[in-house]
Amino acid sequence: MIWKLVPVDPSQPHWETSMYRGVVVIRADSERQARDIAAMALEKTVAVVPGHGTVYMPWRHADLVACHETKDLQYPLEGDDKILVPEVPAYEHRQNAA
Repeated sequence: MIWKLVPVDPSQPHWETSMYRGVVVIRADSERQARDIAAMALEKTVAVVPGHGTVYMPWRHADLVACHETKDLQYPLEGDDKILVPEVPAYEHRQNAA
């Protein structure tokens, strides 16, 4: 399946924990898996976001990121689970190292 993850409000402080704030397209078996792939690939270490208390990786949270299956034919349905858009070389490296 192909999943499209769309940030709801990228101005929220939680987005400080992500290196990317745009639309993500992922090939994965489930919405949860798509969210997990995005979170692992796009995570950015942040010590503290001043004045905002605890912040968390937004890609796993429906209130911060809408996620729906897409039938867009420009993306191949067959293949490994991965981020199709944007290109995330760091994630490819992490996945291959595991």
